Formats: sequence, structure tokens, C-alpha cells
Amino acid sequence: MKKLGFLIVLVVVAASVARAQWGPYPYGTDYITNTNTGGVVVKLDAPTTASIPSWGNWGFFSSASASHTSGTASKVWGAYLLSLNNKSGVLTESIGANCTAGNESSASGTVTNAYGVWARVQAGAGTVNNGYGVYIFNTAATLDYGLYQAGSDDDNYFAGNVGVGATMVNNPNGYKLAVNGKIGAKEVQVENTSSTWADYVFEKNYKLMPLSDVESFVKSNKHLPEIPSAEEVKVNGHKLGEMDVLLLKKVEELTLYVIEQEKRIASMQHEINTLKNKP
Repeated sequence: MKKLGFLIVLVVVAASVARAQWGPYPYGTDYITNTNTGGVVVKLDAPTTASIPSWGNWGFFSSASASHTSGTASKVWGAYLLSLNNKSGVLTESIGANCTAGNESSASGTVTNAYGVWARVQAGAGTVNNGYGVYIFNTAATLDYGLYQAGSDDDNYFAGNVGVGATMVNNPNGYKLAVNGKIGAKEVQVENTSSTWADYVFEKNYKLMPLSDVESFVKSNKHLPEIPSAEEVKVNGHKLGEMDVLLLKKVEELTLYVIEQEKRIASMQHEINTLKNKP
């Protein structure tokens, strides 16, 4: 009985301390209720007439910090959530955290910005060596998705650079999308924003390089005029849009060469036929 009484007192004191932690933040009415499934529901009703504090209203607030004048703190968890099946049954869904933001289905108000997950990494006056807004440690399943977006019509926006198989340290050219590997696509649309399409080759005032000059250039340089050499491409790569324009230009020039050769052949054939018909 003494042990039971001590346990009851300990629970009451712990509950009082827990409630006291909410005391400095009287921004609404909070409810902590045990549900039938053994979980905990935390609900916050913001007062309709009270001013909104600078930090806003929260249904659950967790503050974790490590204060060390010396030494190293191994880990500090702001929140640690587990949803694991520890038996042999079948669990249809295991959700570590379910975050929903915006309006309730029956609400008609306006939410300026709704974030399902809002993450910030800050360094303060010190130094954070590696900062990850979201870090996915491991995904082990029949089908593995580090990130999966179910809404096919939803858009994704990245203000910074994106690396696939490549960190930004390995992205010295500052590519918006750096992929260290193959890219598979059914269609690629290249926006022609800098290069002029090569149809100017068919203008009357375009000066076509004589084939003899082309021959000399190819023998000396081992590549076509205006086309980068194999060494240049090996070092710098090539821009798909600009290369398309250059290749089209060479095809159009080749077409003009063929047309010109066809005219010469027709003229020579006419002369041959004329000589054959002479008595």
C-alpha cells in the first residue's frame, strides 16, 4: 500500500509538472485525452478575441536543447516518433508521422500558406557542418521510395540546385539539375532561348563555304567547321540545344551542296547528251 501510494503521488507530481510546462504559453485551451486505442490527442483551440503570439498557436510544442560549455553532445531529439509492428500480425499502414495542414473539409476560410512539413536548419552564431532539411536514413521495402508523391497533378518546386547521385560538391558548374548517371525519358523539350535556329542557311545572301575549303579544314582539324572537337567535348561536354542548332546547320549546308552538285551533274549530262547527238 505504501508503494502504491508513493506511485500515485509520483504520477500526480509528474502530471502537475507536465501541465506547468504549458503554463508560460497560455495561448489557447489545450486538451489531452486518452483515446480508446491508447493514444494521446492534443487539441488546441485558439481564443477568438486574443491576440496571436509571435510564435503562433501550436497543438503540440517540443523544445529540445543541449547546453554544453565543453564536451560533445551525441544527439538531441526535438521529437522521436516510432510506428512499428512488434508482433507477427499484418499492419496495413505504419505511419511515423501524419502531418496535415490547411482547412478542415467543412471549413471555408482562407489559409495563406499551408505546409504539410515545415523544416528549418539554423546555425545561429555557431557553425553547423551539415544541414539537412529532410534526411531519409534508410528505406527498406519491396518497393523503395525515399520520397513518394501520390498526387500526379501536384507540382514540385526547388529554389536551389538538385543532385541525383551527385552532391553539390561534385557540381562545380552550378547545374540546376546534376545527374550522375543515365536519364530515361519519353520526350525532352529543349527551350531555344539563346541560339538562332539555322534556317538562315537558306537565305539568298548566305555564303556557303567552298567544298575545297571544307576539305582543307577537315584534314587539318579532324572535325567540321564550328563543331567542337572530341577533346573539347571530353573536357567541357556539349550543350544539347546549341549542338542541335549546329548539326541542323551542317545538314542544311549539306543539302545546299547536294543541290549544287545535282545542278552540275544535270548540266554535264546535258552536254554529254548534246555531244552524243552530233552527227
